[in-house]
Amino acid sequence: MHTGFTVPLLTEQTTDDATELVSRDGREDISHYAYPAASFRPHRGFRQDLAAVARGVEPPKRLSAAGYDAPALFFRSVRNAVLFRERGVVTDRDGRVIDATIAAHRHFDPSLSTLTEFSIAADRRVRLSPATEVQQPAVTEPVLFAIHGSYSVYGHFLFEAVSSAYALRSLIRDGKLRMMLPPAREPWPAALLDAVGVPAEAQLQPPYSNIAFDNLIVSSTCSAASTFSPGAVMRDVAQHLTASLPKRRERWRLYLSRLGARTTSLRRLANEAVLYRALQEIGFLAIEPSHYSFRQQMQMFSEAEIVVGLHGSAFANIMFAQPGCIVVDVLPDYWADKGGQWIQNITNLFDQQYFYVVSKSTPVEGGHMIVADVDLILDRVRRALKIA
Repeated sequence: MHTGFTVPLLTEQTTDDATELVSRDGREDISHYAYPAASFRPHRGFRQDLAAVARGVEPPKRLSAAGYDAPALFFRSVRNAVLFRERGVVTDRDGRVIDATIAAHRHFDPSLSTLTEFSIAADRRVRLSPATEVQQPAVTEPVLFAIHGSYSVYGHFLFEAVSSAYALRSLIRDGKLRMMLPPAREPWPAALLDAVGVPAEAQLQPPYSNIAFDNLIVSSTCSAASTFSPGAVMRDVAQHLTASLPKRRERWRLYLSRLGARTTSLRRLANEAVLYRALQEIGFLAIEPSHYSFRQQMQMFSEAEIVVGLHGSAFANIMFAQPGCIVVDVLPDYWADKGGQWIQNITNLFDQQYFYVVSKSTPVEGGHMIVADVDLILDRVRRALKIA
């Protein structure tokens, strides 16, 4: 049984040459910076004049026109690593947890009580459970791992895994690096990676959960910070992915529906049909993004004039929308100050307009039920579009 403390992903030794990460005789405990940390200006498209809260709901405290700081994108070569695949947690040769891979778990569960593979003492010592089995022999080729435990969440995968694959695409193209896929549930993760230059033969999906690696390249995106505070890499990813899209003059008014959507989200609109009928009268088209191919989603969002929807992962596609696109975030009250900023920050990064309408929610079994203030949303949408 290994024991130890959590250790930082960033090492004291860094290199400008990404190939050192995958070199068989390369140095251990070495990191490579792909994109530096950056500060982004105040949000010029934040529409405080249109932001609203439903009656009886507290206004959010953390949503404003303020700018944000994006973390650096970097990678570490972890030799003799173990990946606990279902959790997205990585340990080094001494059984110490790589801190970035446990950051999201700590955010939602500070005691880490749900991580049954580990024993976390009061002094933060981390112990692997003796019952935890690791598949042997180890994977010998270098493999990129880039996402925390939310494997099945589209937005996280796009902003974490796809951005990391793009940053190290030359190593993948040259056959020097493969990439870890999430457990097989849906076909879209493979399609997203293929679009950014990770072909099927470079995608790795072992049939077991706890996997040993001779050399696991761990991305800083595993902390999930790059989703909530996206950096310049996402501009490059968007430009790369949309370069081959046909240029058309369509201008869509999109409503992101959840009626029948294939989604892992636990948020639902109780009166969604009423909201859509009201939006349909002013020219909106309801789409369920999960029913379309990735390329079709990019095309629709690239032609959007305005996007309205319940706060969720489908909004990640606004990175493909044009500057000036209006984004209306129907934000549940319980989530407004927990994770509401990420959509606001994407619209800042891509020079789009953003405002929220906070709606009342009620806890239900397995999630939250939200009741949209349809009249309030419709009023703000009309004003944004300058419809009488």
